[in-house]
Amino acid sequence: MSLLSFALLASLAFAQETDAPAEEAAPPLPSEWVAPSVDKAIETGAKANKDAALIIGNQSYVDLPDAPYARNDSAAVYEHLRYTRGLGSYRLRTLNDATVANMEKGVRRVRGRVRRNGTLWIYFSGHLATTPDGRRVLLGAEQAGEEGLLASQGYPLDDLVAYLAKGRQREAIVVLDGSFGRQGRDDSYLIIGRDELQVPPFAGVDNTNVTVWVGTTGDEVAGIYDPVRHGLFTWTMLGALRGWADGAQGELPDGMVTLGEAQTYVSDVMRHMGRFQVPTLDDRPEIQGWVMAEFDAMEMGPAPQLLDEFARRERAQLLAQTLIDADERASMDWMRVQSLVGKGDATAQQALLDYVRDWERPLLSIDWVQYVPYVREAQRQHDNWDEHMAALESERAAREAAGRAEADAAAAAAIASANQPTNTGDTGDTRPGPEDTGDTQEPVVLAPVDNSCNDLFKLQDQALAGTLRDGQIACLELRIVEDKLMTDKEKVSRVLLVDAEAKKDLVQWEALMQRHLADIDQSDPDLCFKYTIYLSRKGMENADNVIIWGSRALERKDNWSGRLYEKKVFALHQLRAEAGMHLWQQAEQNYLEERSMQAEEASTQARGKAKEFARAWLDYARASDQDTGAALKVCLSAAGAMEFCEEE
Repeated sequence: MSLLSFALLASLAFAQETDAPAEEAAPPLPSEWVAPSVDKAIETGAKANKDAALIIGNQSYVDLPDAPYARNDSAAVYEHLRYTRGLGSYRLRTLNDATVANMEKGVRRVRGRVRRNGTLWIYFSGHLATTPDGRRVLLGAEQAGEEGLLASQGYPLDDLVAYLAKGRQREAIVVLDGSFGRQGRDDSYLIIGRDELQVPPFAGVDNTNVTVWVGTTGDEVAGIYDPVRHGLFTWTMLGALRGWADGAQGELPDGMVTLGEAQTYVSDVMRHMGRFQVPTLDDRPEIQGWVMAEFDAMEMGPAPQLLDEFARRERAQLLAQTLIDADERASMDWMRVQSLVGKGDATAQQALLDYVRDWERPLLSIDWVQYVPYVREAQRQHDNWDEHMAALESERAAREAAGRAEADAAAAAAIASANQPTNTGDTGDTRPGPEDTGDTQEPVVLAPVDNSCNDLFKLQDQALAGTLRDGQIACLELRIVEDKLMTDKEKVSRVLLVDAEAKKDLVQWEALMQRHLADIDQSDPDLCFKYTIYLSRKGMENADNVIIWGSRALERKDNWSGRLYEKKVFALHQLRAEAGMHLWQQAEQNYLEERSMQAEEASTQARGKAKEFARAWLDYARASDQDTGAALKVCLSAAGAMEFCEEE
């Protein structure tokens, strides 16, 4: 964080002396510079029949300042869970301006309605607080503004978590858009008489199936974002789950958003927009790997240039408000001094000198978080330091080997030249040659373009932005041919893949992926999974390759864990089964047209594979307690009899 100070050296205009000029309205933003809305859900057609959710938007309080936009937040979260996630209305409950008793009742209801292996969502937008004894509480709409009543009137977060931990759900996530500090969303102080507050560090949750995601850390203010009329945390959180966070941790986008990716994305956007606000989330890997969103039509988030523009406007608005506040303070101080002067008070002369000293050249400042884009990359390089050092050592050894080979070749060339007869070519002609024009003008030397490709870490950053130059790509392609170690080829190939994907050059990306998996490395199940998804979406003419690369990914499925494991394994079984059904139907149609023994045998073999893949999908759906409806239909279609598809 950095503190940017702005010296305001212009003299301040005071209302009683001159009329202040009318404030010029900021020009409207062009449509392409408008913050994207999260109010209308992406309708996926998904069905989350095992999930349940309670959504609370406490905006109006009896004895506390309002929490601006809390109802908007709850409405947008409802839309996302209902139409993007696919929760049924029976298992989805919304409360606005709820009392603690209503919140407790709502929690009991949705915990009773979530099914085994489902996800239970508890979302709260409104005021939070910390009691004098250090407990965190959610404040109901009836909350009185006295510190002594927090413990008796608030809903303790620890009690909520303990109650959820006893549920039958696979995982429960509590999302809180608020602050446990002294101030509410509009920066107003919530509790009377509370001058200081030490918010203890968040201890997290000692449970593997419950986690809490809070939009702030410590006593930070939970900010709002007026252009979208939402809490900043809720806006960025919903955007993350719409797909903005897919690949936020440096990996290739894969059509899924994990909780860890969402946390990384939300933190980066808040920092990019200059906010003193850092979300808090459990850092256990098994929690960070929870899959929070998965669908085909994932949305792209605001570009960095758009976030820069948002930040610039916020900074200008904050500075303008600082000027207005300073003008008001100077005016009030001036009226006080003039009152002393008018009375001929003995202190008036000193008051005039003090006023001149204080307001002749006032130095004002604003608090602002300066976004530095290299921070995330610095963290990534730190976390991958051992790999980086190994790569440098490998490159050093390769350069030394190349240098020795070049020296050997030069020595051999020198020996060969020494053994050749010398021809001076001296004809006695002293006329200037074609290059000897007598023109002494200095040639224009252009700075060479660096198309080297030794520093893969640097090139990775360019590739993520899709800005590799043709010369750099050619250099990397040469390394694919000349590098001796397959590990080096694999790293180079990944850089090329990332660049092609960032440029949205799907033809080139497909060719590079095909080469990578066929000729370089098949050990990464994530790449095999990604290629399988791509081929299936491209069309059933790729059914053979869907089965091949889906099977390769399943062979290495143990690289995944938790919900990510279950989601990806289920998807791979489904894609193989659907591809197998397509190939069988194709083979059956061919047999009906040809009526040959070869065609009949091919159809029989294709049906056997279709039955095998369909039964494997159905078995895994049952074993992982996921939806079996579609898998059972495919199994019955392939087998033609219920006996084959019955549970053993």
